[in-house]
Amino acid sequence: MDDGFFDDDVQFIPPQPVEIEDGEIENIEGGGNPMEKLESQSIRKQVDNLLWRLFAEAPVDGRENEWDGQAEEMEVEMDERGGADSEKLLNASFVHVVKKIECDKGGFTHEVVVPTGRPVPELRARNAVPSHQFEFVPDPFQDAAFQVVENEQTLLVAAHTSAGKTAIAQYAIAEALRNQKCVIYTSPIKALSNQKYRELEEHFDAAHIGLMTGDVTLNPSASIQVMTTEILRSMLYRKSEFFSQVAWVIFDEVHYMNNETLGDDGPTTAIAKKISPLDPLSLSTKIPIPSLKMFPPAGPLPDDRGVVWEESIILLPPHIRQLFLSATIPNASQFAGWICSLKKAPIHVITTDRRPVPIVHYVLPVGSERMFEIITKTGYYRLQEHEKAIRAMEDGLKSERERRERKKTIKEQWIVHTTRTLRERLLMPCIAFTFSRTECEHYAAAIREMDMTDDTEKQTVRGIVENAMDRLTDEDRKLSQFQNLLPLLVRGIAIHHSGLLPVVKETVELLFAHSLVKMLFATETFAMGLNIPARSVLFTSARKFDGKRNRWLSASEYAQMSGRAGRRDSTFPVGVSVLMLDEQIKGNELRGIVQGSLDPLTSRFHLSYNMLLNLLATGEITPEQMMELSFRKYQNTMEVPELSKVIAAKESALSTMTSAANSQMTARIESYLELENGIKRIHKTTKKMYMTVTHMAMFFNTGRLLKIKFGELDFGWGVLMRFERKTIPNTNGDMTYILEVLINVDAASAREFNSTGLLRPATRDGKSSWEVVPMTVNCVDEISTVRFRVYKEMKRSDMRDKLGRLVEGFVHNRMAGAPTLLDPIRDMRVNNPALEDALLKLRKFEKTLAEHPLDTMRRGTREEKEHLDEMRKEFEERTNAELELKQMRKELRKKKEDIRTGTELFRRKELLLKLGYIDDNNELKAKGRIAACISTGDELLLTELLVSGELEKVSNGEIAAILSCFVCDEASGTRVSRDLDQHHKMIQRFARKIAGMINKTGQELVEGEYVDGFKSSMMEVTRQWVKSVGFGTLMKSTDLYEGTIIRCLRRLEELLKEMSAAADVIDNKKLKGTFDDIRSAIRRDIVFASSLYL
Repeated sequence: MDDGFFDDDVQFIPPQPVEIEDGEIENIEGGGNPMEKLESQSIRKQVDNLLWRLFAEAPVDGRENEWDGQAEEMEVEMDERGGADSEKLLNASFVHVVKKIECDKGGFTHEVVVPTGRPVPELRARNAVPSHQFEFVPDPFQDAAFQVVENEQTLLVAAHTSAGKTAIAQYAIAEALRNQKCVIYTSPIKALSNQKYRELEEHFDAAHIGLMTGDVTLNPSASIQVMTTEILRSMLYRKSEFFSQVAWVIFDEVHYMNNETLGDDGPTTAIAKKISPLDPLSLSTKIPIPSLKMFPPAGPLPDDRGVVWEESIILLPPHIRQLFLSATIPNASQFAGWICSLKKAPIHVITTDRRPVPIVHYVLPVGSERMFEIITKTGYYRLQEHEKAIRAMEDGLKSERERRERKKTIKEQWIVHTTRTLRERLLMPCIAFTFSRTECEHYAAAIREMDMTDDTEKQTVRGIVENAMDRLTDEDRKLSQFQNLLPLLVRGIAIHHSGLLPVVKETVELLFAHSLVKMLFATETFAMGLNIPARSVLFTSARKFDGKRNRWLSASEYAQMSGRAGRRDSTFPVGVSVLMLDEQIKGNELRGIVQGSLDPLTSRFHLSYNMLLNLLATGEITPEQMMELSFRKYQNTMEVPELSKVIAAKESALSTMTSAANSQMTARIESYLELENGIKRIHKTTKKMYMTVTHMAMFFNTGRLLKIKFGELDFGWGVLMRFERKTIPNTNGDMTYILEVLINVDAASAREFNSTGLLRPATRDGKSSWEVVPMTVNCVDEISTVRFRVYKEMKRSDMRDKLGRLVEGFVHNRMAGAPTLLDPIRDMRVNNPALEDALLKLRKFEKTLAEHPLDTMRRGTREEKEHLDEMRKEFEERTNAELELKQMRKELRKKKEDIRTGTELFRRKELLLKLGYIDDNNELKAKGRIAACISTGDELLLTELLVSGELEKVSNGEIAAILSCFVCDEASGTRVSRDLDQHHKMIQRFARKIAGMINKTGQELVEGEYVDGFKSSMMEVTRQWVKSVGFGTLMKSTDLYEGTIIRCLRRLEELLKEMSAAADVIDNKKLKGTFDDIRSAIRRDIVFASSLYL
């Protein structure tokens, strides 16, 4: 073992010192008695000063946004619909009566929500001759819904996935056709619209069915129009005459209003897997997803489908009845109350928890040979089986580690075993829900040797695939996806995710519908709307990454996906759901997934600039009225009184806690904890100046003792086993190190390191194991002067445990838990005067802490230590209660601000006025009319770009490349050429200008996130496509999925259509012609191949 040393052959390049004016650090703290200093100036303020002046980091603790304090005072007069008095609102427009209607048969509930003062409508008896005949006997809840439809009253039906809600939509369509009226059937995504179009053609005369998706328009004069909700909204703003003939608008899959985004793979298509610093393959940064507010900033936003739903519902003419189809939601009555208050008309709510095809729920722990039935087909929860499954999982985790040591890929082997089990139990076809596109492909490849189809089925599969490929060019038929998937398809194996070519996805759907696919690995949107039966559903994991964090599945997500097992009309009497568990899970967490409370329907409404401008342009409804009528406003108004009561109770409890506390001791413990926390913050910040690759690299020696931390997870001291230099993706050749460190981890989390971010530190009471874990350098928290002699081979667990025990004994016994650290100045040779001064100040703070009276208790007798711990606990409980109360007050203030809405709307209009989009009378000027045309991309930035003349200086291919930055949200490791990079930087300059103006009006906008939201990933691909380069050639120059490219190019075509209309607004015929020419160049070959459903 040796002290720190430097290798002569390593060149040391010191960083540039931070510029600090003389005297800044010296003035932070004066001399004198420690307690006097604590009374005269808080340690926290001293620490804040030090960090603020040294590093100019984020706002210090306790600082509020300058607008927060003014929020309560800023009230704007509104019309009779609005105001700040939430109680008045509750007693006026939002009050309604809920009447329960008695049901002759059980299994469902029927309520009707009626405006106050209006009688409960009587329902006339069913028609003697039904409008539509079904091949099955309708359930009681369906009969009740049919009666409401015949009475021409608005209806919300909330039922499980397999319950048969589509039959109610079909009946409404048949009733409208009988009465010679029209119907609009909306769906959240284009693919689902195509499928619904085909499904309705099978039930009704094709001459009556039309389709509008933006990509395709078929039979536009038909009585029944299937369309996306975006098309419906556009028609409403255009005041289409078609609405005069419309009797019903059907909103399908309403529960997806909850989703912030609705990409094909869940909450965001920009992130395919969890990115963890502990994962050496994940060196790129995460893509942040902004939170939704009533007034979001301009820029790339999460998917707006939930907003479009609300907007369309509000704008619908009053004579049109609505039929809402939703999965089971706990607040169906609240949603109905909003519709009732909005339309001033009754709405019926029919809900049922019954499944016509019951589902049996199993849990399959890792390594177990047995599936545990935890919920029977009658819904009974078998607690004993639940406990057995938890124990089996703990045993399985041990055996998995043993097998992993023999270099076996356990998860893929487990998938193979499970697939065989499902097949042996005749549980095919099966949908295996997998929350990663990459894992879908890996698992399908793992079972590629299985053959699940007979010769006749193989021949049918080949025929369907050939028919699908007939509409493609010879070059497109050679694409690798076709070549790679066909061998799997003929064996009954398939994958389904957003990265696939649309024609491939639809081929898979058609094959699965005909039971020619036996095992399908799919991401979760396969569960949305597709009327495809399955015998069983398999979850390959109980966790998913939702774009922000890796979390357990919610009960709603599990219910939606598991409901695909055993659909109505299938030949299977019982459906089967199997949840695979490959990591430690608590009993309450498991039950929460399979039998927990479902997510309520929550508004995602926000007022975009495009919506604001369109409302000002049409004049039919004001922006103020739109916000007043939103579901978000309704929910906030209803929740304010209840939240106020909770806050009052919390304030009372906190007051009791405060009065019982000793004020002198409270001040003393507060000063002590401020000192402790201040020292930690200085440590954390100064480390950024010397814990860098440049300064640490020379100490990456085998056997080096390193302290490892990942976020808040402290893994303690470990030993460096190996290290390797790697180039960081998507940089100018910047290098980093991948370290393999022996650390002590929780035994339950010590499994296959495909997702090392799920590892947890060892605990005192729990079982642990020493594992060699790959990680990036930012996981290194401290570097010791100590090095251990390490044997090259550490594959055996006994060898790792032996070294681990040696490390533990050395650190805790010989070094008292604190090994000697490398000195940043003396050992690491960091040449930075600012750092030297900061470290000097740090030592003074540490000295102050050591002189504090309570620190003597920490070093005193056991009774004194226990007394200190108790004081600390009481103070922290009080502090946490204060923080919780503060957060609740902030939430209440935001809800009240949402109710008022005047201040933020004023700020938005102020920005539009400064940018020249509107005049003093809120009339649209030329730039405002341009922005009103644009909804596919950032309307403000695109408008500024168009009027600047920049787009007229470049070629068609470059224009397409520039506009691609507005329709692609996925990062790529492929670098763009120098000329395109200049165009991307031009977009970022415009973005910074707009961000600056937004912030000057008092709106909240993180400039960096806004600017980074415009991705360059599609720029080169788009330019090449406009130049008529083949799709196969295109794929060789990018790491994006084929499906991603097609999706972005289709969105680009929509944006070009809007830009053409915008150019027409300012009578720029040349630019309009250019946009039209680019559209024509894009609309070709496989990118715009027609859907197999059409």
